[in-house]
Amino acid sequence: ALLARLRELPAQHKKEVTALKTKLAEVTASKHETTEESQMLHALSSAVLSLYLEVKERKVLRQTDDMEIEQRQLAKTNPVVVMSYLRTHLRALLAFHEDSELDLRAQLKLASVESEQN
Repeated sequence: ALLARLRELPAQHKKEVTALKTKLAEVTASKHETTEESQMLHALSSAVLSLYLEVKERKVLRQTDDMEIEQRQLAKTNPVVVMSYLRTHLRALLAFHEDSELDLRAQLKLASVESEQN
């Protein structure tokens, strides 16, 4: 019985090695996929941050140092939060432009009425 078990050991060992090699290949592939996703997420985060800083009104910041400090702080922030900042800022810009457009339309209408009266 012992001799039979000893003879089975190389075959068992070969099966275990094959199973472990398969598992290693799966884990390696998964790691590679995760690394690619992480790199894409980092690139997306950087792009969102760049877009936010590009769109943001820069008149408030007086010095380049302030801008660099803000960029470093935002780079540490969750990208979803930066996207929220971007959305808020874009909505404010749209509202400002809509208000400006309404003011211009009112001025044009007033000018048109005045020119008709003259």
